[in-house]
Amino acid sequence: MLLAGMSTMITALTTGTLQPSLVGLAITYALSISGMLNWVIRMSADLEMQMNAMERVEYYKSIEIESYDGEFLFQACNFKLMSFA
Repeated sequence: MLLAGMSTMITALTTGTLQPSLVGLAITYALSISGMLNWVIRMSADLEMQMNAMERVEYYKSIEIESYDGEFLFQACNFKLMSFA
C-alpha cells in the first residue's frame, strides 16, 4: 500500500511527463507486489510452525520411556461419586 501511495504521489508531482496508462500500470504493479509480500510472509510463518512441530517430534523421540510394571498402589484414597442432575 505504501508503494502504491508513493507511486501515486510521484505521478501527482510530475504531471505532464508520464502517460496515464503507465501510471495505472505502476499502481497496479505496486498493489500486486504488496499482495505477494503478504503471501511470502504468510508462507514463512507457516514454514516456521511446521519446523517447530518437527523439532517437537524429534524431542519427544529422544525422551526415555518410563518403566511400568502394570500395578498401581492406592493408599488412603477417598472416592466420591458426583451426581450431575
